[in-house]
Amino acid sequence: MFARDGSIRWKLGQGELQRKPGENHPRLVGVTIDVSEMKNAQLQLQELAKHLMQVQEEERKRISRELHDDIGQRVALLGMELDMARRLLCEGDLRNRLERLQASASELGTDLHHISHALHSSKLKHLGLESALRDLCQRMSHGASLFVELICSGEGSALSEDEALVLFRITQEGLSNVVRHSHANRATVALLCSETQAELIISDNGCGFDLRAQSSGIGLLGMRERLRAVNGHLHISSDWNSGTKLRASVPVSVRAADAARHAAMGTGQSI
Repeated sequence: MFARDGSIRWKLGQGELQRKPGENHPRLVGVTIDVSEMKNAQLQLQELAKHLMQVQEEERKRISRELHDDIGQRVALLGMELDMARRLLCEGDLRNRLERLQASASELGTDLHHISHALHSSKLKHLGLESALRDLCQRMSHGASLFVELICSGEGSALSEDEALVLFRITQEGLSNVVRHSHANRATVALLCSETQAELIISDNGCGFDLRAQSSGIGLLGMRERLRAVNGHLHISSDWNSGTKLRASVPVSVRAADAARHAAMGTGQSI
């Protein structure tokens, strides 16, 4: 409700229509409570959660840059120096030791690259959510006994940067849970976008779990908090020996959808 001073007041009301004998018109009987303070506190908490996630992402970007630009380059240089030293040596035992050191340095550099990418996906920012998800699914499938299939439908570019980041982080966490806990050999990631909503579905053929026992896990709480910051919702269904399905839905921002529509019109494409 709008107050006389122009401020907005939130009211929680409950009532019913009652008609007494002999009356021609029913009357509304009920109670109304001013819940403006509680509503404002909820909005402030939502803004705080969103701000904290933005700060977290900025820190992820900083650490990712440090790993890639500094530590990663130094490890690469170490590997080249070991390779040059190995080429200059003829003694068999020492040469073998240097070969093992070079292999360890190369493996360490690869791991640092993966950590840097997991902290901050440059593809998400420059190529969009679908490209970032495809790269993530390929990396999760590589070297593991899990095959991850990606299905995309609709125009993912209509998502805002915050909405795309939330869905990407949820996919990361969801697939990590599949690898660690489900014993599945196949998983599917589906991104279904419309003009008003984006829906992410992660399903697997694993062992499933008891939702009541796992509902308070840190990973699930993090997913819910991220979705709450963009007015999204999370639903999980799971049964023993029947796999798990995670469904995250996000309403598409009107501004982002309009921007995507105008961009498509400028390139002659249709949405």
